[in-house]
Amino acid sequence: MIDLVRMSLLGVTIREIVEVGKTMTRALSFDENLVTPTDFLSHFLALAGNSDDDSNATYLTELAVVDSFFVGTRASEIALASVMNALAKNEVASLLD
Repeated sequence: MIDLVRMSLLGVTIREIVEVGKTMTRALSFDENLVTPTDFLSHFLALAGNSDDDSNATYLTELAVVDSFFVGTRASEIALASVMNALAKNEVASLLD
């Protein structure tokens, strides 16, 4: 709201804001697939030579996707943190066996 007030003081009109919004909307393309944390995770696990999808890492990745805390976090960071966390849990579990 503060930015809108500043723009109106500088002579930017609501009509100009709406036109810029329309221009941006028309420029959007839905032909491109976004890389999700789950996509990154599956490729990472494949490169690591893990043919089986680590269900623990997948669960943590999916959980992070729905948590608003992680909105600004890169997909690769979420996926890598999930893999590291799953590996740590697996290591602890193997020590307990």
